[in-house]
Amino acid sequence: MISYKGAPRRLCKLAFSNSDASIYLFAFAQHGKYFYGGRSLIEKQIQDTFDYTKQLESNAVPKLSIHQSGRVHAKVGGKSIKPLWIPPLTALRGQHVATVCAESFTELPLFERDIQDSAREICFINFDKGAESGRLAIYINGTESRFVSKRCRLGISLQPPRTLVPLHIGLAPIAQSPLGTDEKAGVTVIAGWDPTRPMNAAQDYLYIRGA
Repeated sequence: MISYKGAPRRLCKLAFSNSDASIYLFAFAQHGKYFYGGRSLIEKQIQDTFDYTKQLESNAVPKLSIHQSGRVHAKVGGKSIKPLWIPPLTALRGQHVATVCAESFTELPLFERDIQDSAREICFINFDKGAESGRLAIYINGTESRFVSKRCRLGISLQPPRTLVPLHIGLAPIAQSPLGTDEKAGVTVIAGWDPTRPMNAAQDYLYIRGA
């Protein structure tokens, strides 16, 4: 959740498992249309431009799952795409595992429920004052609340069953210039790359997009 021009708006949903330290991400859509799929980056490629409408499409909200085991997959209903694998979350040491990108805060759906009644379910993410667009980077550390990025403003600790050390999640809000036009703006969640591989290495990733 973010506050934009005095109104609460829905950025994404971050959910957790009751049985382990798995993490689930959902993108919200102003117009109720969703897309999801998988992509690959070749070595030294740092940007990827493609037509997201050419892969899977749904009117139901897709879920991007990052399991404690390191299995990452995108799914909606009974349809899913081939999973990717990263190191087990407990083996990570503050690396970047996922990003939620809002192309224009103007197009984020409004939160229309009573905030006080929903206080246990929501968390406000504070971007820099005056930001019109931004992304939320998510980091994982299996031993302590320390992350590669110094921008993490919010930390969450999960205590998986049968483990002594909690899993630590860091959230880093990063302001950016608006992307595209408001008419086509949406929210994209990406994950599935191996954060322990060298920078500029070839990587596969999964995405879900609400538009």
